Amino acid sequence: MGRGLGGAIELHSDPFNPAIDEFRSFLPLFNRAVLFETNEYSWHGFRRIVLPPDKAHLSRKSFSIYLYTKDRPAEEVVAPHTTFYVAQPLPPHLRTGHTLTDDDMRELDIRMQGRDGLLRMYQKLLIEKEQRLRDFMHVAQDAPDHAAILSSRSWKFVMALQRFKHRMLHLV
Repeated sequence: MGRGLGGAIELHSDPFNPAIDEFRSFLPLFNRAVLFETNEYSWHGFRRIVLPPDKAHLSRKSFSIYLYTKDRPAEEVVAPHTTFYVAQPLPPHLRTGHTLTDDDMRELDIRMQGRDGLLRMYQKLLIEKEQRLRDFMHVAQDAPDHAAILSSRSWKFVMALQRFKHRMLHLV
């Protein structure tokens, strides 16, 4: 991918606040490595790739490897979760007084579709997690004396069973 085609990895400081977000962009050049810590605030991603017809055969390729530490500072530890995606901000030229062009409208439509897709995905994930919690709570209520004290290993096993059950129910 070259300049202007998209695909460069971007490292952001605060994508939720575009007015103060600082970011660096790195083109995906052959044999280039970009190393950074991943945590709850290491926002990174890439913009939509737009290839001209004569380059439609190209694709962005990346290789990721994650190294884990045994312990983290308490303020950096959060519950396991899926990746959080942040929608792209508006292009800088779309400001008060700008007359929208057909290209602007296409770009806005693409970004709105992306944002709406993220909202649908997060809604689906939230509903699935709430259902698993309800299923678990139902199992806990059926336990003798409502006592459902589980070790960490038992909790992981019960949750794995609940996920398996949920997947099986949705295959039919």
